[in-house]
Amino acid sequence: MPSTYTLLILSDYFLKVVALEYACYKDAETAVENWLSGHKIFRLEELSIESKSRRMNGKIGRPKKGEILETYYSVKAKIQVDEEHAQYHVARILPTPTPRSKTTENYK
Repeated sequence: MPSTYTLLILSDYFLKVVALEYACYKDAETAVENWLSGHKIFRLEELSIESKSRRMNGKIGRPKKGEILETYYSVKAKIQVDEEHAQYHVARILPTPTPRSKTTENYK
């Protein structure tokens, strides 16, 4: 199992994917899929891609009748550590311990 520190760093990278605004639904979906394909120790628990609108001129408040709005998409998701993949990746990375011979134990 990767360390808690490593998991926090990786989940922070995922927060950057969630914090971005996307031009279309497909871009948001692709960003999440690309992140997950590169970080196989995580799995997606929930995924929601929401469309939001805002005024093009950046003003705050209710838009005027007929005003054109800019639409963007944001990602809301929950990820969880996939225990099976985490064990597999740790087993591949860490070397297997070698048994000590009796001759090396005498020299401690």
